[in-house]
Amino acid sequence: MAPWIHQPWAAGLFRVAAESKDLEMESGKRELIESVFAGDGEMATRMRALDWSATPLGPVEQWPQALRTSVRIVLDSGCAMSICWGPDFTYLYNDGYLPFIGTKHPSALGRPCREVYP
Repeated sequence: MAPWIHQPWAAGLFRVAAESKDLEMESGKRELIESVFAGDGEMATRMRALDWSATPLGPVEQWPQALRTSVRIVLDSGCAMSICWGPDFTYLYNDGYLPFIGTKHPSALGRPCREVYP
């Protein structure tokens, strides 16, 4: 092992490098979320704010490209649209769909359909 690794200044370099990498990852994650959930509508705003890692779909960065693209299409559409994705049929929907989901909104977002409609 290199002798400089045990020097106090070296620990600082590793910490700075790790913090820089964390900031890069956060920046990349933020850019991804803003691109998938782009727009100023209510549902785009709610989707950007939702902790997707706490849903059956998991973190947005682990979503398949097909889901990311589908969400982008749904949010861009003026027509009422929803997606039920994955084995749990996790619910995602756009602003146009709000009248159809009624009082189940906003709690339906990101939840399995069987929980929304038992």
